[in-house]
Amino acid sequence: MGYQTVHSAGECWAAERVTVSGVADEASLERDVDRLYGLPLDEFTSARNELARELKRSGDAAAAEGVRKLQKPTRSAGAINRAVRRKRRDAKRLLDAAAKLGEAQEKLIEGGERRLVDQAVERERAAVEGLMADVEAELGRDGEPSETMLDRARATLHAVATNPELRDELEAGRFTKDHEAVGLGGLVPGGRPRAPRKQRAAERGDARRQVERAERDLEAAERKLERAERAKAQTEERLEAASAALSEAESEVGEATSARDRARSALKRAR
Repeated sequence: MGYQTVHSAGECWAAERVTVSGVADEASLERDVDRLYGLPLDEFTSARNELARELKRSGDAAAAEGVRKLQKPTRSAGAINRAVRRKRRDAKRLLDAAAKLGEAQEKLIEGGERRLVDQAVERERAAVEGLMADVEAELGRDGEPSETMLDRARATLHAVATNPELRDELEAGRFTKDHEAVGLGGLVPGGRPRAPRKQRAAERGDARRQVERAERDLEAAERKLERAERAKAQTEERLEAASAALSEAESEVGEATSARDRARSALKRAR
């Protein structure tokens, strides 16, 4: 058949599908679907539905139904998809880093060096942050992204290191939902596992309460120290006064002793 045009808000393309008995050419269909995942989110649904209608009109009801069921990406997933298309080199760098991290972790399980995992983790982190700069820019096109949204995107990119299937999604730029790193992929240098977001939030809450308790304990201890220092100062004043009284008494005893001795001498001479 000839050219069929799929329209969307801000996007228009012509796709040539060679059909046999009303079945769309798979390669052409893949290209059209790939274009969908490169669109801004507000254009995805209308473009997907239009593509499904074109497929149905061409006689490929099965393909049309498959396209209609394509899931619209979350905002963070859509930003990753667009960033991957803009920065293929950064995406390739992350894929390589994720693969090397997986290899280093497997070697660690077999008795390999922890140092190699730490180095691989640092490379993977750097690759994630390199791509995150473009993901954040894509998110910013729809308004200021929240920290939570950025965390979701970052977690999805880190999850690529632990799930080989996600590497295919990253390479294709077809994420539809957010993901969390699992297993050894959350390791950070030194061997400390990175907990899931909810667990980290709970840990932050516990740590915050511990800090508050510690601060209250510190304030109480400081007040106790102040009272002790005041008591010490008062004790030192009393001790100083007692020392002065002792010195005065000793002086008086000395003078009295001298006077007695003189009186005894005078008595002896008078006999």
